[in-house]
Amino acid sequence: MSASWPARIAGIVLMTALVWGMVVLSALPYRLPAADAGLLRLSWRAPARGEESCRTRTQEELDALQPHMQTPEVCERAVLGYDVSVEIDGTVEWSGRLEGRGARGDRPIAFLHEVALSPGRHEVTVSVTATAEGGTPPPPTSLEVPLTVEPARVYLVTVDPDSGRLRLAASENGA
Repeated sequence: MSASWPARIAGIVLMTALVWGMVVLSALPYRLPAADAGLLRLSWRAPARGEESCRTRTQEELDALQPHMQTPEVCERAVLGYDVSVEIDGTVEWSGRLEGRGARGDRPIAFLHEVALSPGRHEVTVSVTATAEGGTPPPPTSLEVPLTVEPARVYLVTVDPDSGRLRLAASENGA
């Protein structure tokens, strides 16, 4: 069965009004709320490292276990985490601890954090300190830079793959 002529005309009018409305609305200017600010984006991946210490079980420990659980060694893993701190003009804007993902904490760490910055000159300090429970942590790495922030510009802090140091790069198009 076909629709009646009045229903078809009503559908055409409605479709025309919707398309016209989308054309008009798409022509309106829109500015993102944070377009007047710059953005400091911290983004990197880090391996989840740990130290494993194993010892041989005593005969008393083996006797106390069920036969299917009697392994000759018992191992404990200390997970290595990272303490990250972001300071803008001497004020800590964010700090936190990053640890490996997964039940054992041995999956890589994927880190992404963004801080909005007002336009102008800022002193930016990003520090990363590796920590380990009972282990020996490697030396900390930090980035201390003066930064002149422009509106709608993204400043990316990543880890240089060759040196392992933090580095800063600015986007060309604000993305």
